[in-house]
Amino acid sequence: MNRLIHWLVGLLIVQAIVVLSLLWGEQSKGDSFQVEPLLKVSKESIDKLVITDGEASVTLKKVDDHWVLPEWKSLPANDNKLSVALNKLASLKTDWPVTTTNHSHERFKVTEEVYQRRLELYSGDEKVGDLFLGSSPGFKKVHVRPGNRDEVYALPLNSYEFPSDKKQWLDKSLLALKGVTSLKIKDIKLQQNGEEWELVEPNQSELAAHLNKDKSASSKLGKEPVETPLTNDWKLNKEEVERLVRTIENLSVLSVAEEDISFDKAVEVNVVNEQPYQFQFVEKDGTYYVKRSDNELVFQTNSMAQTTLTEAKVSDLIASNEELAEESINKGNEFSTERKHSEASAQSTSSERHSQKDTEKSLQP
Repeated sequence: MNRLIHWLVGLLIVQAIVVLSLLWGEQSKGDSFQVEPLLKVSKESIDKLVITDGEASVTLKKVDDHWVLPEWKSLPANDNKLSVALNKLASLKTDWPVTTTNHSHERFKVTEEVYQRRLELYSGDEKVGDLFLGSSPGFKKVHVRPGNRDEVYALPLNSYEFPSDKKQWLDKSLLALKGVTSLKIKDIKLQQNGEEWELVEPNQSELAAHLNKDKSASSKLGKEPVETPLTNDWKLNKEEVERLVRTIENLSVLSVAEEDISFDKAVEVNVVNEQPYQFQFVEKDGTYYVKRSDNELVFQTNSMAQTTLTEAKVSDLIASNEELAEESINKGNEFSTERKHSEASAQSTSSERHSQKDTEKSLQP
């Protein structure tokens, strides 16, 4: 009996030792996997980012507080997009890893050879970060492995937020010009005068044709066509003028042209804001290209912007008879409304005066 009790006590001691060992091991792991920032440096110190997908790569570099694409003659990159991407990386914190062994790296696609994205971050010449982005464990999450460690984490990030295609980082507004004060397209010359735009030296024949465009319609109605004399009694279509100006101010490029483009038959658009610029637009095989006088590179652009500018006509900029009539009616309505308000105010004042006189008479002895 005593032997059995001793045996049971010994067994209990062994079980206690095993339990304590397991608890100690778990505690040790918990201590070694503390929550900490994924990046060990501040995002402000990062001045170079290299993104690779295994086939293509792009390098982004910060110069004078702005990001550029050194592989594309240091064209401006999209600063806002870079800021969002780096802010996201800086906000990431490591939690409990999904694996701690290098044997699992291939399964999560975070090896040196197999990965979705590799992000190399530099501060000066020093590499301060190396991240492998691999498979996705769920919605808006990706497996991430710091390059110098075996741990893999499931973090709230997407590989597509870090494209390896240069044109995805290009500042698409690099040719846009704000504060346009003068615009010349073929025989159209628009000049800003204060808050208004003026048509300078318009094409007289086209202008006359537009002002008399309803001549044939009058003939069909049995009326004698009447020639409208070419005078200054016409107005610009403000909406059309603003549409042309907005097209220059919001001009967007798609990418840098990858082939030689001839501009022998280009349409020229001359623009002035603080200084003069010349744009040249041309179409080749259904693709639209543009270049600006201060930049030697040729860019692809969208068809809508190009056709808006290159197909502009004087007749589009002159308000039609219907528009002038509508404007006249609106002004007449405004005048009528103002007159009614004025008459109502006068009647109210008169009534108040009569009421005051009646009151004074009633108070007289």
